[in-house]
Amino acid sequence: MFSRSQGSLEKIENKSSFFFYTVAVLLLFTATAKAMSFFGNNTRYLSEPDPLFNEFSSFFVTSLAITLEIVVVICLFLLHSVQVKAFLLLWLSTCFVGYRIGIWYYYPTWSSCGCMGSFSEWTGLAEKTVDQISLFILIFMIAGSIITIILNYIVKSKKLFLV
Repeated sequence: MFSRSQGSLEKIENKSSFFFYTVAVLLLFTATAKAMSFFGNNTRYLSEPDPLFNEFSSFFVTSLAITLEIVVVICLFLLHSVQVKAFLLLWLSTCFVGYRIGIWYYYPTWSSCGCMGSFSEWTGLAEKTVDQISLFILIFMIAGSIITIILNYIVKSKKLFLV
């Protein structure tokens, strides 16, 4: 019975490794998309106050988001604990959800979050499409983190009862 639980834990760790690798690639993509907004024709908004955190410039808030994404990517590659990675990813996702909720609450007429900077300008995609892509990535990160945390907890608790 113990080996069966050990096998389940290994399966979860293998699948979660794939999930964390996928999320790391997605976070690198979103960080790059945000960084692209520092260049191009529409950079003047960066010196304006952030719509949600008025005391900070959009440049500062965007730079902070990029930095957090890069730090989480590094942690996803360097940390060994599945639980810590999942909670770290859930924390970052929750921060991004909080920002989106704040934007939607204070600016209900805005059609998109603008969370990807001027990525739509670079790609020619509609701003709404880019917003939907970033929202899908966010939902994927949250759902995957929660599922990983729950499955890891279930398998570890079964392992404790079997010993």
